[in-house]
Amino acid sequence: MDSFSSSSSSPASNPDPASPERIRIGHLPRLEKGAYLGNAVVHWTLTVRDRGTGWLTARFTTRFRWLLLHGCARYSVACPVHCLMPDHVHLLIHGWDGGGDQRRFIRFLRQHAGKLLAETGHRWQPQAHDHVLRPHESDRFAYQRLVRYIAENPVRTGLAASPSDWPHTGTVIPGYPELNLWQPDFWPRYGDCGSRKTPRRRIRQNAILTRMKSTSSLSKSGDFAYTATPAFREVYQAYCWP
Repeated sequence: MDSFSSSSSSPASNPDPASPERIRIGHLPRLEKGAYLGNAVVHWTLTVRDRGTGWLTARFTTRFRWLLLHGCARYSVACPVHCLMPDHVHLLIHGWDGGGDQRRFIRFLRQHAGKLLAETGHRWQPQAHDHVLRPHESDRFAYQRLVRYIAENPVRTGLAASPSDWPHTGTVIPGYPELNLWQPDFWPRYGDCGSRKTPRRRIRQNAILTRMKSTSSLSKSGDFAYTATPAFREVYQAYCWP
């Protein structure tokens, strides 16, 4: 995997930014669907309606990361950095391979994380904000600068003395639970992640996921409940362990 590929990798993935899809009244413009597919790199911002606060707790962050892991595995994306702030969430999402689908990923995440927000009487704003990185923004050095910029949000707002002190910032790379943004060797290891997945293994994983669509669901408490079938254990081991 080329960790610093962007949505410009094919003509269909690099639409004219002046030609967004038809805009619904009250919604932000979006690029054409192809801009969010494959190896696209997108900075997403999810804002709580009316900038509501009081929902961000250690328990919320743990459950949010669990949803993030499921979304990443399901839609072939990875999250090198996420930062939950008191009234909004930053996510940098990178298409893992040609099957990446960020718009479906963000709908999945907003839907299920919205149920967690509702427990404290909050909800998301009607639409997430996105910025699809262009080639000059997604080369190796610009990409790393953006990751640092997102991670430093709590420092700029006086919530933490250093980025690593903020407990609501982290990394979610399906299959690599040991990867941590604060590791000295994070970037070379992140760059090598995709190369360890052979095409045959990816095909096998996708086939398992197809069979697994109905094996996980949210319980009334917002936690995941599972059907412990052999197929579930197989996909869990494939995606959640190196």
